[in-house]
Amino acid sequence: MPDLVKEVENAFPPNVEPKPVLSPEPNGKDVTSPLPAKETVTPAPQQLEKSEKMTVKAVNYIELIPILIKALQDQQQQINELKQTVSKFTQPQSTNASAGSEMLGQNTPNPVRDVTKIQFGLLQGSNNAQLVITDNLGRVVKSLRLTASGMVNVDVSSFGNGVYNYSLVIDNKTLQTKKMTVVK
Repeated sequence: MPDLVKEVENAFPPNVEPKPVLSPEPNGKDVTSPLPAKETVTPAPQQLEKSEKMTVKAVNYIELIPILIKALQDQQQQINELKQTVSKFTQPQSTNASAGSEMLGQNTPNPVRDVTKIQFGLLQGSNNAQLVITDNLGRVVKSLRLTASGMVNVDVSSFGNGVYNYSLVIDNKTLQTKKMTVVK
């Protein structure tokens, strides 16, 4: 990294007298200097003799620009990578890559008191398809055998209040699970 702070002799034209600026020091004292720059401790211009040279430290902004641009590019690359990571976690994922058109719809109405409708889809030739309803402890409270795509009416009047999971299970593999709420 190049030295970005350099001494500049005769920084002010001879006919312009610099005005002092108070810049706070880390120890809490104010130091009078012509420019607020890194490690600048210079007496006020009125204290200089006409024959004395004033040395001022200045930042070379031209050499600083490529460094800042590179830092911004690196930061943007990190942002893009994080966006990709977040999108991977927020996209819905199927638990079975070969699920095809098998699907399980959300029950209606939800919450439900007595009877709810659940839409589902099966591939042709799907064997041993079931709709399995479990409580929060994972205990099976109802299981319905499914033979073709369509909609099933489920009587939940015997269920207690609470949240239940219902799953589309084909050949002992759970393809999708949804939640329904039963209220009395």
